[in-house]
Amino acid sequence: MKLKANYFKSKKKILFYNIDILSYVNKSFNDSSVSNIINSKIKSNDKSISFKDIKISLRKPVTLIAFGKASSEMMNSFYNIIDEKKIKKALLISHDTKRRKLFKDKKKIKYIISTHPKISEQSILAGKEIIKFVKNTKKNDTLIFLVSGGGSSMVASPIDGITGLQKIKFINKLILSGIPERETTIIKKNISNLKAGRLLTFANTSKIYNFILSDERNHSIKAISSGTTVGQKIPKIDDFLKKFDLNDFFMKKIIANIKSVKHKNKIIKTQNIIIGSRLDFVKKLKENSLKNKKIKSFRYISNIHSKNVDESTDYFYKKISNIFKLSSKGIHVVIFTGEIPVKVDNPNAKGGRNQHLVTKMIKKFKNNIKFNFTFLAIGTDGMDYLKGIAGAFFTNSILKKISIKDIDKYLDKQNTYFYLKNNDLLINSDITSHNISDFYIFLFKK
Repeated sequence: MKLKANYFKSKKKILFYNIDILSYVNKSFNDSSVSNIINSKIKSNDKSISFKDIKISLRKPVTLIAFGKASSEMMNSFYNIIDEKKIKKALLISHDTKRRKLFKDKKKIKYIISTHPKISEQSILAGKEIIKFVKNTKKNDTLIFLVSGGGSSMVASPIDGITGLQKIKFINKLILSGIPERETTIIKKNISNLKAGRLLTFANTSKIYNFILSDERNHSIKAISSGTTVGQKIPKIDDFLKKFDLNDFFMKKIIANIKSVKHKNKIIKTQNIIIGSRLDFVKKLKENSLKNKKIKSFRYISNIHSKNVDESTDYFYKKISNIFKLSSKGIHVVIFTGEIPVKVDNPNAKGGRNQHLVTKMIKKFKNNIKFNFTFLAIGTDGMDYLKGIAGAFFTNSILKKISIKDIDKYLDKQNTYFYLKNNDLLINSDITSHNISDFYIFLFKK
């Protein structure tokens, strides 16, 4: 299933000196779609599939298991590469209900609907199903996992001493705590029968391969989907508690339960392949942008991960101001990637990390930035916490007109969706079945 040409949309057309930046984003997103990434990097024939120097024999029965935010597109791509006769069975766990129709005629695929970003009882049911599938492998089978970010919430199995409902409540509080994504995986690995490679202990085959679509800051395969299919030692929870204080009675109680558990984790070896990442999109956006002779330069600046939203706002302000000073005359594109954590205190809040960032930056940039620019913050999964919303944008011309008189009430209550909606600054999208982190794109003219 190919992505729509206008996957990301806005009520107001985002034009910068007649450059339709969303059209460039959409084309580049299409060019670096999951299917295009996989089809360009994997070679196949009747006997095997290969990636660089790794060759996987198809002579023995193949079990395919896909989970994570890109699972539908990853499964669809692999199902087209591998002859269906070679596939013993397949399990697809996704939060994307629309793509289910893609697989209605593929009888060997079991399609399980789960949830993201919050975990739920559906996540626990999916956890039971994935264990059952892995247990049913035979000694000579080939087991292929198709893993993307977000899988951690889609498959859940609590450790002994913690109920499913307790885990659901705990994890859903954790993801709103403002703690960066990799650091939260330390807790997730300590509270799960699946994470940190524990799922692998249920397999009866040693021929296990991971094809991973990375959304992780340094492409650490031990962190993507909490390392569910990557053998590793379980990190000590004390390392987490030294950095972060969970100021919540219920969470402290669960932490105490976790600390009392002695983990025994047999490390199972797998062959691990990072099949794609944000760099695939950055490469295509650069190629497509520089085809326009109006654009003088394109710069990709490192991934942002451990800065909170206030620190990130200051960072963008200083970085872009400095780049502007050092740039030559003309139009320039600067792109950043990352996932900026936002602490949510209001149980009735409505927004997302990109929405909160953009609102914060509107307040910071108003009356301070004098040059012409456009800024977009977009989640490549098409869901900035809220279904239908991928992120938001603003420009210097909007800053001249927009009021920030009541902006703090939206920021303080984390209700930035309403502020942006009232000013037609939201970027809309369906679920993309892709996930390579968030993108922050500046265009400016000197």
